[in-house]
Amino acid sequence: MDMALLGAIHPIEDEHVTSHLLARKKFKIIVSPQHSLATRKSVAFQELKDEPFIQLSDHFIHPLAFEGLSKKTRTHPPVIYRTNDIQIIKGMVAENVGISFLTEIAVPEYAPVIALSLADPGQPEFLISLAYRSNHILTPLQQKLVDVLTKQEQRINGS
Repeated sequence: MDMALLGAIHPIEDEHVTSHLLARKKFKIIVSPQHSLATRKSVAFQELKDEPFIQLSDHFIHPLAFEGLSKKTRTHPPVIYRTNDIQIIKGMVAENVGISFLTEIAVPEYAPVIALSLADPGQPEFLISLAYRSNHILTPLQQKLVDVLTKQEQRINGS
């Protein structure tokens, strides 16, 4: 693979990989409009200790972020179901089967669920990066893509 878009919770630091941070997104708690938390804007993770979670599978970065937040807050809510399909998660949450932990980009405003901010300090971020091998010679088209996306990187990092 010549290039990849990667999601991570830590910056990519590898001498064999060149990476460009494209976006920083927050993780959100999603609930059904009928859920008791639906009228809130934010929630502390410790408040969710008894809430049943519907999670993405281990093929995603979300479980690592969830586990890190669980350890940091010493809160271990039950995970009742795991899937690779974000639409299934949102459907189950909309039906009030449980709640979930997703990035804000997975929950547009018109979604059938309510997204709550996490009130906890030092929570993980979802980092989206463009990455390629440091020794890879970019084609003209790949270089153009890097140039366009690097402008986005400069806006994010304030340079």
